[in-house]
Amino acid sequence: MVGTSAVYGMGAKKSFAEYIAGKLFQGERVYTLTDQYVSPTLNTLLAKAIAEIAELKPMGTLHVDG
Repeated sequence: MVGTSAVYGMGAKKSFAEYIAGKLFQGERVYTLTDQYVSPTLNTLLAKAIAEIAELKPMGTLHVDG
């Protein structure tokens, strides 16, 4: 099992950063969490890591980030 968080990159769905930037550019107020820390992971790098992991066939849970 591969676990990750805060995945970003180009795709069909807007990322959190794109959503926030859009709201701010429109002059809207944005409310967010101030006590959450994550390690952003680029979607293309995550895909490469998963491909490498699949080749190695390790056992257990792996966390892939940043």
